[in-house]
Amino acid sequence: MAALTQTSSRVIWCCAFFALLASAAAGCRRTEASDRNEPPKDLAARARALAEAKPRFGGTVVAVGEYSLELSVHTGGLIRAELRDMAGQPVHDSIQHFSVDPAPRGQAVELEYSGARQRFEARVAPGSLKAGDFEITIRSDHGMAGMTLSDVPVLPDPAP
Repeated sequence: MAALTQTSSRVIWCCAFFALLASAAAGCRRTEASDRNEPPKDLAARARALAEAKPRFGGTVVAVGEYSLELSVHTGGLIRAELRDMAGQPVHDSIQHFSVDPAPRGQAVELEYSGARQRFEARVAPGSLKAGDFEITIRSDHGMAGMTLSDVPVLPDPAP
């Protein structure tokens, strides 16, 4: 009888412990969402939108914050980028600052929007861009987003 009581006691303590853990985990999730004062993002929809995003000019496509970014860098010093929202629509009006820092070395290059080409562009000295990491910074009306994009290739210059 004593062995049965010890076993029952252990089972009860274990159940209480796991119930407490589950309760704490649920409370953490609720706190995170309420601290941001915004609804949780539909990560599946964002992942689907990014998976469907195709390069339009041979660049690398990644998600940066709320945007899909295509970035290409070229041997002649041309940096091209296109931002799209998750619905696939081009974004440029709400962008206040867009910069790229090659190999992050503290020499960010600000990209300017070209209405004629419908993308952001900048030029640096020919031959100065090397394949590797690029730090991306975007500041828009909706906030700031950034990331380090790894293993960006340097492409031949596009045809005129």
